[in-house]
Amino acid sequence: MNRPGRASGVLIGGNLSLLVTIVGTASDADTTGKILFLEDINEYLYHIDRMMIQLKRAGKLKKLSRAGCWTFYRFQG
Repeated sequence: MNRPGRASGVLIGGNLSLLVTIVGTASDADTTGKILFLEDINEYLYHIDRMMIQLKRAGKLKKLSRAGCWTFYRFQG
């Protein structure tokens, strides 16, 4: 759901493929109470879906701040 608004807090995130890769490692990020920003390029939609489900199952989406930003360029069908 797209709703315009403002949010403040700690911004965390980056490339979706890399964030999914570090889940469960020493480099894993704590997303609790943070604003999550995700980006990726040239990914198939089913890859994005799989990676989002993995983040969800790892609990990374559960305790986010109420705002999230998702930017994907040139998806592949």
